[in-house]
Parts: sequence; structure tokens; C-alpha cells
Amino acid sequence: PALPPDSLCDAYMKSDDHSSFARLAPGLVEEDKALEASRAEVRQQTYPSSLGMQALTLASRQIMKTAQDKRPLIAGIMRHIVVALFYGSIYSDLGSTDLLERCSLCFFTLMFVTMGQQQNIPIIFEERLLFYRERGAKIYGNFSYWLTGGVSVVPLTIVWVGLFVAVLYPMTGFRMDWEAVLFFYLIAAMTSLCGLFYCQMLAVYSPSQQSAITLFPATLFFFISFAGYIVQLPSLPAWLQNVPTVSFLHWGFQALCINELEGNTLLFPEPFTDALYDSFAKQYGFDGYGKWASVPILAVNMAVFRVLTFLGLRYIRYERR
Repeated sequence: PALPPDSLCDAYMKSDDHSSFARLAPGLVEEDKALEASRAEVRQQTYPSSLGMQALTLASRQIMKTAQDKRPLIAGIMRHIVVALFYGSIYSDLGSTDLLERCSLCFFTLMFVTMGQQQNIPIIFEERLLFYRERGAKIYGNFSYWLTGGVSVVPLTIVWVGLFVAVLYPMTGFRMDWEAVLFFYLIAAMTSLCGLFYCQMLAVYSPSQQSAITLFPATLFFFISFAGYIVQLPSLPAWLQNVPTVSFLHWGFQALCINELEGNTLLFPEPFTDALYDSFAKQYGFDGYGKWASVPILAVNMAVFRVLTFLGLRYIRYERR
């Protein structure tokens, strides 16, 4: 027989079905809450596009921005040409007795291509504010931004250093065989890229543009001091003897000097070429090394600076909340 509503409700409350549901209900609620939280976390960690598309978008934006503003490009070209002409006029047509002058030119070449990277600091901080906003909006992540950090400035650096070497080198009286010329360019470009990546790393760890601009020349002086030109390495006290190994300018300067001096019969006449060169190399602390030994070490320096830059992007945040 049909039961009235009140009686039906009382019967259900006393039934085994109601008892089982009452026992399971709290667990079902908790499972539903956990599922919703998991979905929210997935939504928070998911980007609207793939890593490749993020990198492509960022790279395209950097290239477009660089192409639209011609003034930095023209300024970079003019700066490298003018300085190359200035250096070339000072160190023009070096002769057989100009040994120290050749070392000086090698050192000042690396100084110029490295110090010139300071101009990138304002650009990095201009982009950093936009990076914080877009990263917070989950438009792209740390890795894609880091991956495309040099997509426009690295090719420009390589071209500018090539222009600098092309103008400077024929004026100096350096050895003119193609291997020596191309090696000079390779080391100058790699050292310049070390300076660029060090500049980017420093900007990531600095709280403000002014502090980065202040710290760059101050900290770079460490690498300059142990390059081997201002202070010859064998004259360092024992507790500092190993410090030059962490200076990328030391490895660049050493490679350029060896490239120019080793086997140069104009500077070290035969039959004493090797003996005279070995004596000079020992004086500067270059003995026992070939010029190609510096190439992998400079590459490692670039890799270390890039990895430290990524770690800074990942773990250091200066957003104003």
C-alpha cells in the first residue's frame, strides 16, 4: 500500500540504505573537494601554448622590437668602427720589437668587447617588468623566457665583433694568415659573449637597474685584474695562484697572446724562435698551454653564466605586490 510522505521518510531514516549513505557521505564530500583542488592546480600549472610556441612568440617579439628601433643598431655599428679605428691608429704597423704593444692590443680588445655589454642592462630591466606580469598571467614560463634571452642580442654581438676585427686587424701588423685572423675573431667573440651572459646574470640577481649598472664594472674588475696583463700571473702570491682560472678574460687574453706570439719568427728570430717564445710565455704564465685550450674553457664559462641566469629567474623574484 502507498504510504504518506511522513511515514515514507520515517521508514527511510530507519533503513539500512540510509545508514550506509550516512557512513559514506563525508568521504564522498572530501573526495569531491580533493578533485576540485587537483583540477585547480592543473589549471594553474598549465600554459595556453606549448613550450615551442612560447619560445617562438618571444623570439619573434624580440626580433621585431630590435628591427623597429634602428638607433641602437646604428650606435653599435658606429661604436665598434670608431673604437677599431682608434685602436688601429695607436697600434698601427707594429714591428718586430713591439712585443708588449701586441699584448696590450690583445688585452684592450677584450676589454672593449666585454665592457660594451653594459649597454644591455637597461634593456634587460625594461623587459623584466613585462616578464613578471606575463609569467604571473601564465602566458609563458621561466624556461621559454630564458631560452630566448639572447635571440637578438647574440647575433648582433657576433656581427659587431666581426666588424670590429675586420677594421682593426689589417691596421695593426698582426700576423696575417687566415688561421690567426679567424682565431682572433673567435676568441674576441666568445669573450664578448661571456661578458654578455655575465651581464644578463648580474641583472637577474640585482634588485634594480642602478645596482646592476654599478655592480657590472665593479665585479668585472675581478676578471680584469686576473687576466694576466695588469699583474703577470707568476708574480701573484701563492694563495692567489689558482684564482685566474675562474677569469674568462684571462683565458681570452692568453689565447690571443699565444695566437699572435707562438711561432712568430718576426718577433722571435730563428733558430731561437721556440726558446725565446717559451721564455716570454713563462714570464706571463702562458707556458704549457696551446691557444686552443682556451676555447672549451670559454664555452664552459658561457654555460655556467647561462645556468646561473636560469636559476635566478626561477628562484629570485622582485615583483612588487
